[in-house]
Amino acid sequence: MVSAAPTSTVRPDQKRFIRQEAAKLFARQGYHATGVEDISRAVGLGRGALYHHIGSKEQLLFEISRLGLDELFEDTEGVLADPELDAAGRLRAMSRVLMNNLYDNLAALTVYFREVDLMSPKYRRLLVRQRAGYEAIWRGVIADGVAAGEFAPVDPVIVKGMLGMHNYAYLWIRQNGRLSPDELADVFCTVLLDGLRGHRPRD
Repeated sequence: MVSAAPTSTVRPDQKRFIRQEAAKLFARQGYHATGVEDISRAVGLGRGALYHHIGSKEQLLFEISRLGLDELFEDTEGVLADPELDAAGRLRAMSRVLMNNLYDNLAALTVYFREVDLMSPKYRRLLVRQRAGYEAIWRGVIADGVAAGEFAPVDPVIVKGMLGMHNYAYLWIRQNGRLSPDELADVFCTVLLDGLRGHRPRD
């Protein structure tokens, strides 16, 4: 017996809704274990209408992996444009932006980190280029801090470690956890800024 197609429901931003619901499925079940029929049921659309919005399952994976990226860059640019912030202040604000972005897009980031290697080179290159651009912003702020005498000189590889500390929180961060995203960012930055300023632990 063939089940009836789900009833279509019009939403203000249907594509974003589909991405968000598919992200939850991919994060919970894995990309390969999630079929188009699973997505169709979750969003209340028939297969034809669903494909109209997503193009292909791989394109949907790519778009899920980009969820929150535009907001991340926009909010980070807002931090950089604040003339009241020194390099340390910018890093702390950028850390908060990043942790809140991860928190708000946890399913999508889980999918990105876990499934990025499943994408074709075309999509993977685009994502790697965007992530590299974001990393370059952090390198620039640290370089500004070194030039201003705020920070001790450090190997540029430190930026990968700093971002890794934030990004891989996707493995353990929880909704309504003990610490808010802002509080987590501040904990991270207390350690990071002490290191950048050349502080040594007390005996």
